[in-house]
Amino acid sequence: MVTLALIGAALATVGDANHAHTDTLRYAHPWLFEQAWWVAPLFFLAFVALAVSYRIAARVGAASWARHSAAPGPFGPFAGSATIFFLVYLASGFGHRHPAVLCVLFGLVFLLRWVLSYERAFLGAVAIVLAIAGPLFEGTLSRLGLVHYTHVDVYSVPLWLGGVYLVGAFALRDGMRWLAPRAR
Repeated sequence: MVTLALIGAALATVGDANHAHTDTLRYAHPWLFEQAWWVAPLFFLAFVALAVSYRIAARVGAASWARHSAAPGPFGPFAGSATIFFLVYLASGFGHRHPAVLCVLFGLVFLLRWVLSYERAFLGAVAIVLAIAGPLFEGTLSRLGLVHYTHVDVYSVPLWLGGVYLVGAFALRDGMRWLAPRAR
């Protein structure tokens, strides 16, 4: 769980630095690389919370709709999913001035991967929760005056942000499988 949180926090912090550099967002009190001091620690805590929540959901659903999603898995799928997530994150920074294009692109990336995936009901539920909870949390940070997106659509965040979280669901699942305890 800590390993996944460290990897996730590192990728997200670099992606977020790209957001700050491309003027996708601005922090009220930038400290380093145009980011606030609390960005990396908050990402770490967020990924710990995601891992704990995923483990609970997978354990509850393992008997019926998450057997494979709760089982140990290899590193390869996680590396691929984390790479795709990171590329989507970067694309959101470079393409933020074209929110409709990003929404379509991220939606297509998610749908294509989802259709070709396993246990789609479980993965879809995880993705939808992430796509709602993530932007709500970031919107709350924005409303508290800690960060400001330059283009906002709903609740102080851009609409494409939900798509980044949708794509991130694959990395969460594959990371949790890679780090799942192996049967002895």
